[in-house]
Amino acid sequence: ELTAMLAHDAAKYPQPTGDKKADKAAAKAAASGEGVPPMAPLDDGALSAARALLDAEAAYVRHAMGHAAAAPSAYAEAAATLSRDFVYVPSKRRYERAASVTNTDRLDAVRAEYDAARREMEREARRAAKVEAKALVLIGGLVKRDAAGRALLSE
Repeated sequence: ELTAMLAHDAAKYPQPTGDKKADKAAAKAAASGEGVPPMAPLDDGALSAARALLDAEAAYVRHAMGHAAAAPSAYAEAAATLSRDFVYVPSKRRYERAASVTNTDRLDAVRAEYDAARREMEREARRAAKVEAKALVLIGGLVKRDAAGRALLSE
């Protein structure tokens, strides 16, 4: 089962090799579904049994660690607290406790976070522009027909 899943994922999601031509061909083949081995569908009984095993294991771990009575909101609050307590330091390329970070490292961390958000925004803007251009090509004929129809109505 594992080897079948690995073969399927390797064919469907090829890793880049550095050769642009080969990578493009592999991506095209993966997108079309060529060479992707079919996966056997799982029956509902097996999925529900796996879900029950996972729920039982999670309950055991919560009980063993003394978290049986903890609400999900407590976990979310703990995660938020940990997120505030650690800061990514770009100069060291790792996370450190916020209390032990110097002001210059804090400033560098904020700059790095800003730069990452800016790069993501620019990437999304480029993608949105491409989608908009494709949409204009697709509806160009309809826009032309609409203009012609409006011209006839106004006469």
